[in-house]
Amino acid sequence: MAVTSVVEKRLGALPVAAWFLRRLDVAGIVDEVCPGGGSALVTHGQVIEALVANRLTSPAPLVRVEDWARCWAVEEVFGIEPGLLNDDRLARALDAIAPHLEHIAGTIGARAIGEFGIDVARMHWDMTSMSVHWSFPVEGQDEDFPVIGYGHPKDRRFDLKQVQAGLAVSADGGIPLHARVFGGGAAEVSQVVGAMKDLRAMAGEGSPADARPHRISARKVKSALSRYPGSPADARPLTSQNITHLAIAIYAAHPSTPTADTSTPATPTAAGRPGRRDRTLQLLRTDDQRAWSLKELADTLGIAHYRSFCAQLGHWVTDGILSRTGRGLYTLQPEWRSPQRPTPPAKIADSPDPSID
Repeated sequence: MAVTSVVEKRLGALPVAAWFLRRLDVAGIVDEVCPGGGSALVTHGQVIEALVANRLTSPAPLVRVEDWARCWAVEEVFGIEPGLLNDDRLARALDAIAPHLEHIAGTIGARAIGEFGIDVARMHWDMTSMSVHWSFPVEGQDEDFPVIGYGHPKDRRFDLKQVQAGLAVSADGGIPLHARVFGGGAAEVSQVVGAMKDLRAMAGEGSPADARPHRISARKVKSALSRYPGSPADARPLTSQNITHLAIAIYAAHPSTPTADTSTPATPTAAGRPGRRDRTLQLLRTDDQRAWSLKELADTLGIAHYRSFCAQLGHWVTDGILSRTGRGLYTLQPEWRSPQRPTPPAKIADSPDPSID
Protein backbone atom coordinates (compact mmCIF):
# COMPACT_ATOMS: atom_id res chain seq x y z
CA MET A 1 0.00 0.00 0.00
CA ALA A 2 1.51 3.30 -1.11
CA VAL A 3 1.59 6.14 1.39
CA THR A 4 1.56 9.65 0.00
CA SER A 5 2.83 12.57 2.07
CA VAL A 6 1.33 15.94 1.32
CA VAL A 7 2.95 19.13 2.57
CA GLU A 8 1.11 22.41 2.11
CA LYS A 9 2.99 25.70 2.14
CA ARG A 10 2.04 29.22 1.19
CA LEU A 11 3.63 30.61 -1.94
CA GLY A 12 2.12 34.08 -2.25
CA ALA A 13 4.43 36.66 -3.79
CA LEU A 14 7.66 34.83 -2.86
CA PRO A 15 8.61 34.03 -6.51
CA VAL A 16 8.12 37.68 -7.49
CA ALA A 17 10.17 38.91 -4.51
CA ALA A 18 12.93 36.38 -5.26
CA TRP A 19 13.06 37.44 -8.92
CA PHE A 20 13.52 41.12 -8.03
CA LEU A 21 16.04 40.38 -5.28
CA ARG A 22 18.15 38.27 -7.64
CA ARG A 23 17.98 40.83 -10.42
CA LEU A 24 19.13 43.49 -7.98
CA ASP A 25 21.80 41.08 -6.66
CA VAL A 26 20.99 42.00 -3.06
CA ALA A 27 22.73 38.91 -1.64
CA GLY A 28 25.83 39.48 -3.75
CA ILE A 29 26.12 43.14 -2.76
CA VAL A 30 25.70 42.36 0.95
CA ASP A 31 28.17 39.43 0.84
CA GLU A 32 30.76 41.58 -0.91
CA VAL A 33 30.60 44.20 1.85
CA CYS A 34 29.98 41.78 4.75
CA PRO A 35 31.48 38.35 3.99
CA GLY A 36 30.02 35.72 6.29
CA GLY A 37 32.92 33.27 6.18
CA GLY A 38 33.41 30.06 4.24
CA SER A 39 32.07 27.86 7.04
CA ALA A 40 28.70 29.61 7.26
CA LEU A 41 25.71 27.47 6.26
CA VAL A 42 23.96 30.61 4.99
CA THR A 43 25.57 33.94 4.13
CA HIS A 44 24.58 37.36 5.42
CA GLY A 45 23.28 38.24 1.97
CA GLN A 46 20.96 35.23 1.88
CA VAL A 47 19.63 36.09 5.35
CA ILE A 48 18.94 39.69 4.31
CA GLU A 49 17.13 38.50 1.19
CA ALA A 50 14.92 36.27 3.35
CA LEU A 51 14.21 39.18 5.71
CA VAL A 52 13.22 41.41 2.78
CA ALA A 53 10.92 38.69 1.48
CA ASN A 54 9.36 38.40 4.94
CA ARG A 55 8.66 42.13 5.05
CA LEU A 56 7.06 41.98 1.59
CA THR A 57 4.83 38.97 2.24
CA SER A 58 3.99 38.53 5.92
CA PRO A 59 6.00 40.79 8.28
CA ALA A 60 6.93 39.12 11.54
CA PRO A 61 9.24 39.88 14.50
CA LEU A 62 12.66 38.24 14.46
CA VAL A 63 11.62 35.43 16.80
CA ARG A 64 8.77 34.50 14.40
CA VAL A 65 10.67 34.56 11.10
CA GLU A 66 11.63 30.90 11.47
CA ASP A 67 7.96 29.94 11.86
CA TRP A 68 7.12 32.06 8.82
CA ALA A 69 9.77 30.23 6.79
CA ARG A 70 8.25 26.85 7.75
CA CYS A 71 4.72 27.88 6.72
CA TRP A 72 5.83 29.59 3.51
CA ALA A 73 7.79 28.03 0.64
CA VAL A 74 11.04 29.75 1.63
CA GLU A 75 13.18 26.62 1.30
CA GLU A 76 11.77 25.86 -2.16
CA VAL A 77 12.15 29.42 -3.48
CA PHE A 78 15.32 30.67 -1.71
CA GLY A 79 16.98 27.34 -0.87
CA ILE A 80 17.28 28.18 2.85
CA GLU A 81 16.22 25.73 5.54
CA PRO A 82 13.81 27.37 8.02
CA GLY A 83 15.98 26.37 11.00
CA LEU A 84 18.80 28.56 9.68
CA LEU A 85 16.61 31.67 10.03
CA ASN A 86 16.47 31.69 13.82
CA ASP A 87 16.52 35.02 15.64
CA ASP A 88 20.18 34.66 16.66
CA ARG A 89 21.28 34.24 13.02
CA LEU A 90 19.09 37.15 11.92
CA ALA A 91 20.57 39.39 14.62
CA ARG A 92 24.14 38.53 13.54
CA ALA A 93 23.32 39.46 9.95
CA LEU A 94 21.74 42.77 11.00
CA ASP A 95 24.75 43.58 13.21
CA ALA A 96 27.07 42.86 10.30
CA ILE A 97 25.37 45.24 7.86
CA ALA A 98 24.68 48.02 10.38
CA PRO A 99 27.99 49.90 9.77
CA HIS A 100 27.52 49.64 5.98
CA LEU A 101 23.85 50.49 5.55
CA GLU A 102 24.44 53.66 3.53
CA HIS A 103 26.86 51.92 1.15
CA ILE A 104 24.59 48.90 0.70
CA ALA A 105 21.45 50.99 0.12
CA GLY A 106 23.26 53.25 -2.34
CA THR A 107 24.70 50.32 -4.29
CA ILE A 108 21.35 48.55 -4.54
CA GLY A 109 19.66 51.81 -5.54
CA ALA A 110 22.26 52.40 -8.26
CA ARG A 111 21.74 48.87 -9.56
CA ALA A 112 17.97 49.39 -9.66
CA ILE A 113 18.48 52.58 -11.66
CA GLY A 114 20.66 50.74 -14.17
CA GLU A 115 18.54 47.58 -14.37
CA PHE A 116 15.18 49.28 -14.81
CA GLY A 117 16.20 52.56 -16.49
CA ILE A 118 15.00 54.81 -13.65
CA ASP A 119 15.04 58.54 -14.40
CA VAL A 120 16.92 60.36 -11.62
CA ALA A 121 16.71 63.88 -13.06
CA ARG A 122 14.31 64.75 -10.24
CA MET A 123 14.25 63.46 -6.68
CA HIS A 124 11.94 63.91 -3.71
CA TRP A 125 13.26 64.53 -0.21
CA ASP A 126 11.04 64.09 2.82
CA MET A 127 11.70 64.23 6.56
CA THR A 128 9.98 62.81 9.60
CA SER A 129 10.50 62.64 13.35
CA MET A 130 10.12 59.79 15.83
CA SER A 131 9.38 60.66 19.45
CA VAL A 132 10.93 58.47 22.12
CA HIS A 133 10.15 57.90 25.79
CA TRP A 134 12.53 57.98 28.78
CA SER A 135 15.07 60.71 29.54
CA PHE A 136 18.09 59.78 27.33
CA PRO A 137 20.65 62.13 28.94
CA VAL A 138 23.09 63.68 26.48
CA GLU A 139 26.16 62.59 28.44
CA GLY A 140 25.09 58.96 28.09
CA GLN A 141 24.82 59.02 24.28
CA ASP A 142 27.49 58.17 21.71
CA GLU A 143 28.79 61.40 20.17
CA ASP A 144 29.50 59.58 16.89
CA PHE A 145 25.77 59.16 16.28
CA PRO A 146 22.85 61.64 16.12
CA VAL A 147 21.86 62.79 19.58
CA ILE A 148 18.33 62.17 20.83
CA GLY A 149 17.02 65.51 22.07
CA TYR A 150 14.23 68.06 22.06
CA GLY A 151 13.12 69.74 18.86
CA HIS A 152 10.00 70.42 16.79
CA PRO A 153 8.30 67.01 16.49
CA LYS A 154 5.77 66.32 13.75
CA ASP A 155 3.42 64.67 16.27
CA ARG A 156 3.51 67.81 18.47
CA ARG A 157 4.74 65.85 21.49
CA PHE A 158 6.99 68.63 22.76
CA ASP A 159 7.33 66.86 26.09
CA LEU A 160 9.26 63.99 24.47
CA LYS A 161 12.69 63.86 22.92
CA GLN A 162 13.01 62.81 19.31
CA VAL A 163 15.26 61.61 16.52
CA GLN A 164 14.77 62.67 12.91
CA ALA A 165 15.25 60.93 9.57
CA GLY A 166 15.19 61.94 5.92
CA LEU A 167 14.83 59.90 2.74
CA ALA A 168 15.53 60.88 -0.87
CA VAL A 169 13.78 58.88 -3.59
CA SER A 170 13.60 59.19 -7.36
CA ALA A 171 10.47 60.82 -8.75
CA ASP A 172 10.36 57.98 -11.28
CA GLY A 173 9.50 54.80 -9.40
CA GLY A 174 10.20 56.05 -5.86
CA ILE A 175 13.58 54.29 -5.67
CA PRO A 176 15.39 55.17 -2.37
CA LEU A 177 18.68 56.86 -3.21
CA HIS A 178 19.82 58.34 0.07
CA ALA A 179 18.80 58.10 3.72
CA ARG A 180 20.12 60.04 6.68
CA VAL A 181 19.45 60.23 10.42
CA PHE A 182 19.57 63.57 12.27
CA GLY A 183 19.64 64.57 15.91
CA GLY A 184 16.46 65.67 17.63
CA GLY A 185 17.47 69.33 17.70
CA ALA A 186 18.63 69.61 14.07
CA ALA A 187 16.81 72.30 12.09
CA GLU A 188 15.07 71.32 8.85
CA VAL A 189 17.17 73.82 6.88
CA SER A 190 20.38 72.08 7.91
CA GLN A 191 18.84 68.72 7.00
CA VAL A 192 18.05 69.80 3.47
CA VAL A 193 21.46 71.40 2.94
CA GLY A 194 23.22 68.31 4.27
CA ALA A 195 21.15 66.05 2.02
CA MET A 196 21.96 68.16 -1.04
CA LYS A 197 25.67 67.96 -0.27
CA ASP A 198 25.47 64.19 0.21
CA LEU A 199 23.61 63.69 -3.06
CA ARG A 200 26.09 65.87 -4.92
CA ALA A 201 28.98 63.88 -3.44
CA MET A 202 27.26 60.63 -4.50
CA ALA A 203 26.81 61.93 -8.04
CA GLY A 204 30.38 63.23 -8.33
CA GLU A 205 31.69 66.07 -10.46
CA GLY A 206 31.16 65.61 -14.18
CA SER A 207 28.51 62.90 -13.76
CA PRO A 208 25.18 63.05 -15.61
CA ALA A 209 23.53 64.24 -12.40
CA ASP A 210 25.90 67.23 -12.34
CA ALA A 211 24.54 68.48 -15.67
CA ARG A 212 21.37 69.79 -14.12
CA PRO A 213 18.47 71.03 -16.27
CA HIS A 214 17.29 74.63 -16.22
CA ARG A 215 15.42 75.66 -13.12
CA ILE A 216 11.77 76.39 -13.75
CA SER A 217 9.89 79.17 -11.98
CA ALA A 218 6.75 78.49 -9.99
CA ARG A 219 3.61 79.32 -11.94
CA LYS A 220 0.00 79.93 -11.10
CA VAL A 221 -1.87 76.65 -10.86
CA LYS A 222 -5.27 78.00 -9.87
CA SER A 223 -7.59 79.04 -12.67
CA ALA A 224 -10.45 81.52 -12.46
CA LEU A 225 -12.87 78.59 -12.25
CA SER A 226 -11.00 77.01 -9.35
CA ARG A 227 -12.74 76.58 -6.03
CA TYR A 228 -9.83 78.49 -4.47
CA PRO A 229 -8.78 81.05 -7.08
CA GLY A 230 -5.41 82.71 -6.87
CA SER A 231 -4.89 86.29 -5.83
CA PRO A 232 -5.25 88.87 -8.66
CA ALA A 233 -2.15 90.59 -7.28
CA ASP A 234 -0.04 87.47 -7.88
CA ALA A 235 2.62 88.48 -10.41
CA ARG A 236 3.67 84.94 -11.31
CA PRO A 237 3.27 83.93 -14.97
CA LEU A 238 0.56 81.57 -16.15
CA THR A 239 3.16 79.28 -17.75
CA SER A 240 6.53 78.05 -16.48
CA GLN A 241 9.54 80.18 -17.39
CA ASN A 242 13.28 79.45 -17.29
CA ILE A 243 15.07 81.24 -14.46
CA THR A 244 18.02 83.12 -15.93
CA HIS A 245 19.42 84.75 -12.80
CA LEU A 246 18.89 84.88 -9.05
CA ALA A 247 19.60 87.84 -6.78
CA ILE A 248 19.97 87.27 -3.03
CA ALA A 249 20.22 90.17 -0.58
CA ILE A 250 21.10 89.66 3.10
CA TYR A 251 20.30 92.48 5.52
CA ALA A 252 21.76 92.83 9.02
CA ALA A 253 19.30 93.26 11.87
CA HIS A 254 18.99 96.83 13.15
CA PRO A 255 20.43 97.22 16.68
CA SER A 256 17.15 98.67 17.92
CA THR A 257 15.03 95.84 16.51
CA PRO A 258 13.24 94.15 19.45
CA THR A 259 13.69 90.42 19.88
CA ALA A 260 10.62 88.41 18.92
CA ASP A 261 8.87 86.49 21.67
CA THR A 262 9.00 82.84 20.61
CA SER A 263 7.50 81.39 23.79
CA THR A 264 4.05 81.34 22.16
CA PRO A 265 3.36 81.11 18.40
CA ALA A 266 2.28 84.43 17.01
CA THR A 267 -1.27 84.78 15.72
CA PRO A 268 -1.42 86.09 12.14
CA THR A 269 -3.27 89.34 11.65
CA ALA A 270 -4.55 91.15 8.62
CA ALA A 271 -4.88 94.93 8.33
CA GLY A 272 -4.54 95.39 12.10
CA ARG A 273 -7.46 93.05 12.86
CA PRO A 274 -6.85 90.51 15.65
CA GLY A 275 -6.26 86.96 14.48
CA ARG A 276 -8.84 84.20 14.87
CA ARG A 277 -7.18 82.85 18.00
CA ASP A 278 -7.09 86.25 19.72
CA ARG A 279 -10.73 86.89 18.84
CA THR A 280 -11.71 83.46 20.17
CA LEU A 281 -9.82 84.05 23.42
CA GLN A 282 -11.43 87.47 23.86
CA LEU A 283 -14.89 85.93 23.42
CA LEU A 284 -14.20 83.07 25.83
CA ARG A 285 -12.91 85.49 28.49
CA THR A 286 -16.28 87.27 28.54
CA ASP A 287 -17.60 84.23 30.42
CA ASP A 288 -14.66 81.96 31.23
CA GLN A 289 -16.58 79.82 33.73
CA ARG A 290 -18.87 78.04 31.26
CA ALA A 291 -18.38 75.78 28.24
CA TRP A 292 -18.94 77.21 24.78
CA SER A 293 -20.18 75.15 21.84
CA LEU A 294 -18.51 75.13 18.45
CA LYS A 295 -21.58 76.54 16.71
CA GLU A 296 -21.95 79.30 19.30
CA LEU A 297 -18.33 80.39 18.90
CA ALA A 298 -18.41 80.24 15.10
CA ASP A 299 -21.68 82.16 14.79
CA THR A 300 -20.58 84.88 17.22
CA LEU A 301 -17.23 85.33 15.47
CA GLY A 302 -18.79 85.21 12.00
CA ILE A 303 -16.93 82.07 10.93
CA ALA A 304 -18.75 80.17 8.17
CA HIS A 305 -16.39 77.21 7.77
CA TYR A 306 -17.15 75.07 10.83
CA ARG A 307 -14.79 72.25 9.85
CA SER A 308 -11.63 74.36 9.65
CA PHE A 309 -12.55 76.17 12.87
CA CYS A 310 -13.13 72.83 14.62
CA ALA A 311 -9.64 71.71 13.52
CA GLN A 312 -8.15 74.91 14.95
CA LEU A 313 -9.92 74.38 18.26
CA GLY A 314 -8.48 70.87 18.36
CA HIS A 315 -4.97 72.28 17.88
CA TRP A 316 -5.51 74.76 20.71
CA VAL A 317 -6.66 71.92 22.96
CA THR A 318 -3.41 70.06 22.13
CA ASP A 319 -1.40 73.23 22.84
CA GLY A 320 -2.98 73.51 26.30
CA ILE A 321 -4.94 76.70 25.56
CA LEU A 322 -8.42 75.19 25.65
CA SER A 323 -10.01 72.25 27.40
CA ARG A 324 -12.61 70.00 25.74
CA THR A 325 -15.32 69.38 28.32
CA GLY A 326 -17.70 67.46 26.06
CA ARG A 327 -18.65 66.80 22.48
CA GLY A 328 -18.18 70.14 20.71
CA LEU A 329 -17.82 72.02 24.03
CA TYR A 330 -14.76 74.08 24.94
CA THR A 331 -13.58 76.21 27.84
CA LEU A 332 -10.41 78.16 28.59
CA GLN A 333 -7.62 76.60 30.60
CA PRO A 334 -7.22 78.48 33.92
CA GLU A 335 -3.81 79.92 33.01
CA TRP A 336 -5.25 81.44 29.79
CA ARG A 337 -8.19 83.21 31.40
CA SER A 338 -6.03 86.28 31.93
CA PRO A 339 -5.07 88.47 28.93
CA GLN A 340 -1.43 88.00 29.96
CA ARG A 341 0.38 85.13 28.25
CA PRO A 342 1.15 82.25 30.63
CA THR A 343 4.74 81.45 31.50
CA PRO A 344 6.02 78.62 29.25
CA PRO A 345 6.70 75.33 31.10
CA ALA A 346 10.24 74.60 32.16
CA LYS A 347 12.23 72.18 30.02
CA ILE A 348 12.31 68.61 31.27
CA ALA A 349 15.65 67.87 32.89
CA ASP A 350 17.89 65.15 31.48
CA SER A 351 17.67 62.88 34.50
CA PRO A 352 16.50 59.29 34.59
CA ASP A 353 12.98 59.37 35.92
CA PRO A 354 11.09 56.08 36.17
CA SER A 355 7.81 57.96 35.92
CA ILE A 356 8.60 58.92 32.31
CA ASP A 357 7.55 55.93 30.25
